[in-house]
Amino acid sequence: MAEQLSETALLLVETQNEFMHPGGMFHEGILAVARQNGCLTNLVELARRARGRVLLVYAPIEFSPGHSELADRCGILAGVKATGALARGSFGARFFSELEPEPSDLIVSDRRGISAFHQTDLDRLLRQRGVRRLAVGGFLTNVCVESTVRSAYDYGYDIIVIRDATACNSVEEQLFCETKILPYFARLASANEFLMEIARTAAPEYP
Repeated sequence: MAEQLSETALLLVETQNEFMHPGGMFHEGILAVARQNGCLTNLVELARRARGRVLLVYAPIEFSPGHSELADRCGILAGVKATGALARGSFGARFFSELEPEPSDLIVSDRRGISAFHQTDLDRLLRQRGVRRLAVGGFLTNVCVESTVRSAYDYGYDIIVIRDATACNSVEEQLFCETKILPYFARLASANEFLMEIARTAAPEYP
């Protein structure tokens, strides 16, 4: 088990104020799911209890003020530009205060894509540390979490999606993603199930 855990990372996708803080632009949209599955509390507990037992990796997303890099985008990124959300240096782009990274954690920097792997050094950082298994939580379940999971699957990682540490814009979308999409690429587990898996081992050391 210790060897397995030394190969495990907990990847937190967009645990930023836009989603997690009541003042965030996207917070209201996820509330129906969050109230049902407790994801906001579960994410904080996951980080607190998993840190020191598995590697924690944060994958925020942010854009330059004015969102010039999104000038010709459609879909969800056009919506981000239109609202001015996730602008670098803004309140919404900051990490939620109860989920601030610590010095032992990794942060994926300069991320602009829907997948945390797209044009970032995430895969290199994980492989340098011998990580082969990813547990994933964050936002939105059917957008950035799903896209990240698909990429991780293509890269050959063993993936666990922490289903009650994710949320999206409706209960219907959440259920569809959990039951019809994610099982093609990952094993789904609750936060408690994952924490129980990692609870009975000494902390691994990472290079």
